[in-house]
Amino acid sequence: KKSGSGHHFIYTLRVELSSAPKQLAAYDANFNTSITTQHLQDNAATYKFGPQYPAKLRKLMYINEQKTCAILVEDLSDKEKGCQLVQTELTVDQEIPEECSSVYDEKLRAKKICALRGLLQGPLNPSIFHIRSHH
Repeated sequence: KKSGSGHHFIYTLRVELSSAPKQLAAYDANFNTSITTQHLQDNAATYKFGPQYPAKLRKLMYINEQKTCAILVEDLSDKEKGCQLVQTELTVDQEIPEECSSVYDEKLRAKKICALRGLLQGPLNPSIFHIRSHH
């Protein structure tokens, strides 16, 4: 996190480029957190996946106990759902934590809830989200 408070934060995110797997491009992203239905604390954020994309609302679906990875879900224009797996800066150069991989494989892909549309990797500050599992 570079800066921010309340419901507005600026993060430096690193995203894996499809044209160059394993290479991460960094950019600053504005995050606006919000509360969705049936929640008491922030559990979603609106931000751009990359500088060339529009800002979209993404809801926290899962975060591991160590708070090193999370899965965020977004509505896509074709009425499907997309997922992004995020990792903290300290874990981004390591393998995806097993619990995040298994939640995606067992809960999401198996039930065809969403396709992992991209691997968004960057500093994750779970304190801005309500830490709650939604599966």
